[in-house]
Amino acid sequence: MGLASAQPPSAPAADPNAWATAQDHANMLAQLGITQLRPGPSGRTDAPNAANYDPAKGNPFPDLPELLVAKNGTKITTAD
Repeated sequence: MGLASAQPPSAPAADPNAWATAQDHANMLAQLGITQLRPGPSGRTDAPNAANYDPAKGNPFPDLPELLVAKNGTKITTAD
């Protein structure tokens, strides 16, 4: 067989539930009164909705309190 007689690869079968999922999503948006979805984060750094990859900005609570310490400062060592 030559290259001319080779069949092109067939496209993957469409998800049979895709239309139901899209209908369900549209129905839920209508029930909630949502008319427009917010765009996700952009890969461009100059975009107004740019994704945050700076670890310094990612932690809003950098100073966590010490665990198992009473209000008077003593360490708690037993369940009592």
